[in-house]
Amino acid sequence: MARTVTEIYNAALAQKEATPELAALTSTSKTALWRLWLWLVAFVTATHEALWDEYAKDIEAKGRAAIAGTVAWYHSRVMEFQDGDTLTLIDNVYQYGVVDETKRIVKFCSINEVEGSLYIKVAAADGDGNPVIIDGASYSNLDNYLNFIKFAGTRHSLISLAADKIFMDLKIYYSGVPYSEVSANVFAAIVSYLSTLSTKHFNGALKKAALIAAIMDVDGVDDAYFSLLQSKQGDNAAVGIDRETIAASGYWQLDGGNQITSTVNNPDGSITTSTDGNVSITYIVS
Repeated sequence: MARTVTEIYNAALAQKEATPELAALTSTSKTALWRLWLWLVAFVTATHEALWDEYAKDIEAKGRAAIAGTVAWYHSRVMEFQDGDTLTLIDNVYQYGVVDETKRIVKFCSINEVEGSLYIKVAAADGDGNPVIIDGASYSNLDNYLNFIKFAGTRHSLISLAADKIFMDLKIYYSGVPYSEVSANVFAAIVSYLSTLSTKHFNGALKKAALIAAIMDVDGVDDAYFSLLQSKQGDNAAVGIDRETIAASGYWQLDGGNQITSTVNNPDGSITTSTDGNVSITYIVS
């Protein structure tokens, strides 16, 4: 582990104090030439050690991925898939003759090994970098690619689905901040949580408590609770989310999209906003 500049400087200073030949260097000024040289050497050394740490991490990651047949190896191979291209035997390794990033359509991948079978969940990305389904010929090409590269006897299931939808009926109690500001920021917090989970933690668990925490961080929000929170994949029935759940597709979208399309002023003074789908948020002054 790399040492800090201060740690290295102090170690060098201690060595200087223990060296009789350097006893004449007694200035306490931070701009003393010998102190500046010590600091310069400490800075360069700390930078060098930090670079070695990063290099070691990179080598370790490459080493894990290089061991053929591991989950990390399969993950690397899936990310290298080039839609429409054919693998060629080069230097005794099947690979693409030309690397073409425009054909590497897999942008998100999660692999789980269960009882000897690999469950490979993948998605491409839209123009905004959000996960989208891989289907049609591209799905078939990827599945054939996996059949070609996998080890004999290895079973796999390739999964690529449209986004799992979130249904919600949310109650927000707020004070001290105008409704227009609170409502905009609450909705943005929800969208941001789902987007981050989908892109940076593909196939990660949606946690009800974490979503509520993101909402509670909004200035002016005093309390928040779900009277309904469900997930739905495709034509399957919606399922309640008790504590946490993982999207069958690996990523999430609000039902009806990321835009409020309806605002209703209720008789009791509360205001309910909703998307074009099964997402409604009611704001109540505390």
